[in-house]
Amino acid sequence: MTLTLPKVSIVVTVKNEEENIAALLDSLLKLDFSGEIETIVVDGGSSDKTIQIVSNYPFVKLITTKCNTSQGRNIGIKYSSGEIIAFTDGDCVVDRDWIKNIVKHFCKNSEIAVVGGSYLPLDQNGIIAKYLAIYQNTFFPTKSGFTTYQHIGTGNAAFRRKVVEKVEGFDPGGENYEDDDLNLRISNLGYKLLFAEDVIVYHKYRTTLKEASKFAFERSKASSIFNRKHKKYRQLLFPYMRTLLLVSGALLIINILTRNFIFVAVELWLLFPGYYFYKLVRFRTVRHQPRMSLKTRFGLPLLDLYIRLVESLGSLIELLKISTVLSWFRRKSTD
Repeated sequence: MTLTLPKVSIVVTVKNEEENIAALLDSLLKLDFSGEIETIVVDGGSSDKTIQIVSNYPFVKLITTKCNTSQGRNIGIKYSSGEIIAFTDGDCVVDRDWIKNIVKHFCKNSEIAVVGGSYLPLDQNGIIAKYLAIYQNTFFPTKSGFTTYQHIGTGNAAFRRKVVEKVEGFDPGGENYEDDDLNLRISNLGYKLLFAEDVIVYHKYRTTLKEASKFAFERSKASSIFNRKHKKYRQLLFPYMRTLLLVSGALLIINILTRNFIFVAVELWLLFPGYYFYKLVRFRTVRHQPRMSLKTRFGLPLLDLYIRLVESLGSLIELLKISTVLSWFRRKSTD
C-alpha cells in the first residue's frame, strides 16, 4: 500500500534580504520530496532588490504588503493550501531532506502538531557570527524527542494546518516572541511538539556588534512582554535578575572612573573569573560548533558578557514600562 504524502506549504517572510534570499530559494529547488510542495514568500516592504530577485523564481507565489513578521506569517498561512505548513527565514538555507524528514515525523504520530529542529551555522568568518551560532544553539535540545514551547523556532519549524487554524495563527503583535507564543498555545491544547535532529536548516548569523546588540536588546524586551502576557511570573522575574549584572557593570565603570581601585579589584574577583570560566566550559559543550581559532574561543565569554548586559538593559527598560503603567492605573483607581 502506497502512503499518500500530505501537501506541504513553505512560508517565508522577508524584508530587505537581497543578499540572502537567492541562496534560500536555490536550496528549496533542490529539496528531495516526492509529494507536492508550494512556496509562498511574503515581502513585508523591502526597499532593496529582494522582490526583484524573488520574481525570478517562477515556483514562488510572491505576496507584497506592509507587515511585520507575525502578520506576514499569518498572510502566508491564509494564501497557502498545504496540510503541513513549514516556516523558515530569508537568511537560511535548508537541508535537502528538510521537508522529507518533517513529513516523516508527522506521519509517525497524529498527536504531533509541531516539528522543528536546530539552526546549524553556515561557514562564516568573524567572532560575532561564531558567537551567535553557539549562543543560539544553547536553546535547543541535545537530542530528538518531545519538547516544550521554547525549543522550536519558526526559522525551522512546521505545523499541522488544522491546529494552527484552531489557535488562530500567530499573534499579529507578537514580534520577536511569535514562535514561543504560538507553540505555547498549541501545547496548552494537549498537542505534542517534536524536536528532531534530522530537520536541518543552516542559518546565516549577524556579523557586526551593532546588529548583535540590536538583536539581543529587542529579544529581551519581547521575552518580558511574552512572559507577562502568559502570566509566567517566575520567568518574568528571571530576565530582571540579569539587571543585577547590569548594575554591577555600571558600578565597575564608576569605580574605575573614580579610581576606587580596591572596589574594582573586589568586583572583578567576585564577578569576572567565575562567569568567564563557566561560559568557556559551557560553550565547549554546545553541539554543532563552528570552526574557530583558539583566540576566538577565548574571546567568546567576553562577548557573551557584553550581550548579557545589553539583554539586561532591554529587560530593565521593559520593567520600567510595566512599572509606569501600573503606577498610572493605581493613580486612576484612587482618583
